[in-house]
This record gives sequence, structure tokens and C-alpha cells, in this order.
Amino acid sequence: MSTQWSVTKHRWLRDHNAATTKAVRRLNVAEWVVHALGGEQAAEYSLSSRTGWLSLRDRTWWPAALEWSGATQDLFPPLVQAGIPLGRVSADLASKRLAGALLTVAGHDHLAACVGASAAGDGEILDSCGSAEALVRTVRAPLPDSAVAHLTDHGVTAGWHVLPDRLSVLGATRGGLLMRQVLQLLGGELAELPDLDRSAMRLETRSMYVRFEPDGTATLSGIGGDATPAAAWRAALEAATEEAVRMEAIVSRAVSNQRKVVITGGWSRSEAVVALRRQAFGDAERSPAVEAGARGAALLGGCAAGVFANPFELPAPVTVMRA
Repeated sequence: MSTQWSVTKHRWLRDHNAATTKAVRRLNVAEWVVHALGGEQAAEYSLSSRTGWLSLRDRTWWPAALEWSGATQDLFPPLVQAGIPLGRVSADLASKRLAGALLTVAGHDHLAACVGASAAGDGEILDSCGSAEALVRTVRAPLPDSAVAHLTDHGVTAGWHVLPDRLSVLGATRGGLLMRQVLQLLGGELAELPDLDRSAMRLETRSMYVRFEPDGTATLSGIGGDATPAAAWRAALEAATEEAVRMEAIVSRAVSNQRKVVITGGWSRSEAVVALRRQAFGDAERSPAVEAGARGAALLGGCAAGVFANPFELPAPVTVMRA
């Protein structure tokens, strides 16, 4: 079992730290912040989905995982949806400016970004294109057990969304990290990216190739007498796009209702990245939301405060001119 999951870490702590057996409550970080500011103790569905303890089928704590890890159901607070009011900031625990502010948990960051980028409709895909690239598809619940098995066999996670009655299917690639490593090799800075993008996209043929190795290093091949930084950068762009296409193909074999792809994250500033994603996915657009995750969290906070009627009726991000 992977060391990434909370259930595995809890088992390890039980085996190596006797004090763990005295724990009376387990909270994810965002949930702990809400409680620390005076709010209710609660377990939000999308965060709980990523612990390994939550049953995807019925949204309850999974008895087999509890038993294996040495945890009990009493260790966890009540399960809640993202954007649900969880009390107010205590005047004794915060500055005067924050006292009385409404508290909520906005859920997993990539899923909040789906909301912030207006990429949370059924079948829509958020391509969060940063160093850790994630492709997140929003789907209606439930998913057949066979689909979940296919996804998890390929390292793709399925969990509850920050939106009611929706699931998220999330596959990660290392394409963003690959591009960062090649850009660093070329001695380039992000400020130089527009010129490098233009030079790379003007190339009529692909003469070089780059491959990610299992140990996280990258191998560049095809370096001939006509090798240029533009050719190396084009190789990185193509490899990153191929990683995204491969991941999306895995998801589409289990979930076939793809509608559109919305690109966000640091690499969405690259015109070449966006152009190649459009070639690969067809209906792909760049989100105008600069910080989609923060925007999504704010919108879900607005739902908790009653500013918005529900998370399915939220304003789209405003398009602004890029410098």
C-alpha cells in the first residue's frame, strides 16, 4: 500500500508511536484550521476521499480500512459537503477584523480549482498544468465498480467532489515537471518563454525526443548537428502533451462523457502549451482565472455565507487582458 494515504500513515504511527493510541479526533489540515478558529469539527467529503478510509460507494467510513489501520469510527467527526457553514471565528482566537467571520471547508485544492475555473460541469476536465500536472474530470455519481477498478489499476483516483452528488476522477502526470527541467537545462527563465515558444512552434518537424525515467530524471535523445534550444523545448512540449493524452485516454475508457478541457496553472501562460493541448483535445480553452483554486474556495465560501444559492449557479471568471 502506498505511503501517500492517511490510512497507511496512521497504521505506521500506531506501530511506532504509542501516543497515537490516545488520539480522540483526526482532522485534515483545512478541517483543523476551521476548528482551531472556533468552528465545528467536520470531515469534508473530497478531503476524506483521499485518506483511504472513506467508502466511495456509500460515503461512510470503510470498516475494513478502519480495522487494518487500527482506527475507530469515533476518531472521525461528522462528514459534510464542501461549502457548508461550520460556525464563526471566535473573538478570542483571532484579530478583531476576523472575529465573527463565517467558517467553512472548501475541500481538495484541485476540485476547488475546478469550481474557480468554471470547469466543474458534468464531463468537463480541468487540466491543472503546473509542476504537478493533474487532469480532473467531474462526473455524476455513482461510478460502476468496474470503472473504479480500471481507474485505480492505472493510478487514477476517484473520489467525492466538492460539488454535491458529483465524483472527481483525477489522473496526474509529470509533464509540468518535465518542462521545468528542460527549461532549466536550456538556461531559460519564464520571462523568456514567449520567444522560446514561438521558435519551438515554428519547427516543421520534430527532431528531438525527451523521456521521463522512473527515477524522475529525463533523457533527451536525437541531438544532432542541427540541435537547437527550440528543438529541445519542442521535444519537452510534445512529451508533456503526450503524457496528458495518455492519461486522458485511460480515464475515457472508464468515463466516456468528455465535454471540454479547461487549462489553468503556471504552464497555461505558455502559448505553445495551450496550442498543443488544443490540437490534442480539440475543445480546450485557457481559464481566465489567475488563481483558480483560491477563486473556487472563495466561491464556496460565498455559498456557505448565502451569497450564492448553490454551487451549481456561480459566476464565471472574468476575462482580463494579459500583460
